[in-house]
Amino acid sequence: MQKFFKIVILVVLSACSSSPRNSNETFKKSVVVVPGKIIQVHLPELYDKKTINCTAGTFPVSQTSRPYFIYAESYFSDMKEKKCVGENVEIKIIVRNKDFPFEELKVDRKRVSLNKKDLARVVRERKILKSVYSGQKLEKSIDSVFKLPLNSKVTSDYGKRRLYNKERKGQHLGIDFRAKVGKPIGASNKGRVVLAKDLFYTGNTVIVYHGLGIFTVYGHLSKINVRENQNINKGEILGLAGKTGRVTGPHLHWGVKVNGQWVNGKDLLSLKF
Repeated sequence: MQKFFKIVILVVLSACSSSPRNSNETFKKSVVVVPGKIIQVHLPELYDKKTINCTAGTFPVSQTSRPYFIYAESYFSDMKEKKCVGENVEIKIIVRNKDFPFEELKVDRKRVSLNKKDLARVVRERKILKSVYSGQKLEKSIDSVFKLPLNSKVTSDYGKRRLYNKERKGQHLGIDFRAKVGKPIGASNKGRVVLAKDLFYTGNTVIVYHGLGIFTVYGHLSKINVRENQNINKGEILGLAGKTGRVTGPHLHWGVKVNGQWVNGKDLLSLKF
């Protein structure tokens, strides 16, 4: 009996002494990414802050279950090691190289060499888009997992280096899906429409904000079925596929922007929110 009480006392003392020590320990973790990649980084359960500070900026933290944040590495990465730090948290971001394929496209010349009127329009639209992407709250409205907006052949994948009309270089920072004009396009997840507008490059465009710094973009639509500030559900029809803007033919351009970076939208499909 005396031996039993000694064991109980030792267990109680051990539990009391370890708790405050663990709460003050620094949580350290290393993760690996490539340019254009997004990853879900889990934090210790005791982390109760709404944000975490990373080399590339301040990112929102989800507190709905075990705390986590979404890290996005720029397509134009400098390939240097990054850090994310918070209260008793240090995350090391290791960046590995990735090669992207190349393609040549022939499009309407006026969509490549802009006249003064079109250039002025592009400048105005860039300001609008900057305001849209920087003016949203950090709330989360994601409904479980993301899905592709269309079950169709991918005609141009994320990250392709492009040459337009053999004269203008660029990068394809989205995914193109084959789609006939009039094909209904559904939202990849629950969210709020933050832009529904005809743009020079992407034509009739819908942008949905899902919270946690995540935006999805649906471009080249022939018709827009939603309005700005409208709350929508996953799968809800945003518009119809088309060939508006700078295109070589009818298709859907699906872009994903996370915490200021254009990333490979396919990565969203494997994340659980």
